[in-house]
Amino acid sequence: MKLTSIHRRDFNRLALAGCLAGLACKRADAAPEMARSVMVHSHIFIEHQDPMKTPEETDPLRRYDYDSILRAVRPKLEAVMALGCRRFLECTSPWFGRAPALMKRLAEDTGMDIWICTGLRGTAKHRYLPRYAFEESDRQLADRWIREIREGIGGIRARFIKLGIDGGINGAYEGRLAEIDQKLLRAAVITVKETGVTLACHTGDKGHAKITFAEILALLQRERMPLDRFVVVHAQHEEDFAWHEEIVRAGCWIEFDGIGRMVDWTAEAVASLAGKGLLHRVLVSEDRPVCMAKSVRAGVFPEQPDYRPYLRIYEEFLPKLQPAWRRQLMIENPVAAFGD
Repeated sequence: MKLTSIHRRDFNRLALAGCLAGLACKRADAAPEMARSVMVHSHIFIEHQDPMKTPEETDPLRRYDYDSILRAVRPKLEAVMALGCRRFLECTSPWFGRAPALMKRLAEDTGMDIWICTGLRGTAKHRYLPRYAFEESDRQLADRWIREIREGIGGIRARFIKLGIDGGINGAYEGRLAEIDQKLLRAAVITVKETGVTLACHTGDKGHAKITFAEILALLQRERMPLDRFVVVHAQHEEDFAWHEEIVRAGCWIEFDGIGRMVDWTAEAVASLAGKGLLHRVLVSEDRPVCMAKSVRAGVFPEQPDYRPYLRIYEEFLPKLQPAWRRQLMIENPVAAFGD
């Protein structure tokens, strides 16, 4: 019987599922300790958006063909699920491509447990902040985020807070916190105290991340936020093992999420902290997009089989570590940091 185009599509999906199922069996035999592992920093869909537009105007389900997004995303998620990953913490903030309704559908269609965040992205000289971030008080901002945690948005609840703080006053990236940065942090503290969720925070890029972290830490301590609810993301931006130790000894979580580009260095950084008895506060991930809106528009992502986000952590990084470290980094610590 001659296959129609629809039949061909279904046949290809079934063939892919069969291949991945076989791959899952082989890889599960090789690394059974990674079953139910968690990717603590991920981006499934990214799009730089205009903060003057409403969430409805930027909703990808209104602007793009869902099947095209699914074709781009499903093979990538199923490949990492075959290695044992069961949950993605989707760190994409509003106006950077956060898409709650899309994540809900993708979770249903792929079987991946996808957690979305609340919060805002204050990086890039605050260009992705909406007007209300400047106009509202920290209490009002917190109320927005608390609603998204307790009541949900787009049919899915936010499970953690993600902030982007670069540290810069009047456009100068010297690490100091602008007033808007401080307000975002105070709003996050209120939210953490009232909901118990965790705050994951970008603390600046190489050259000023240490100063930004010091200012953030001082503010959190003044506001009496429990520091075991605070994650310093992108810690690889400063390749200073002594600073990494300082973060953990302050009571915070430290996250190395550049594994896609820094496999060997990250293994050394983890070993350094483990050697000091501090592995219980370490998180690892790959900060890479699964799918970008511009690629969906161009129709190229499904045609990029060599793009393999989130696989190097399993295939190259984890084999460098002791088995007990692998389980702690990928299963135990994510649950301790973010809940289950």
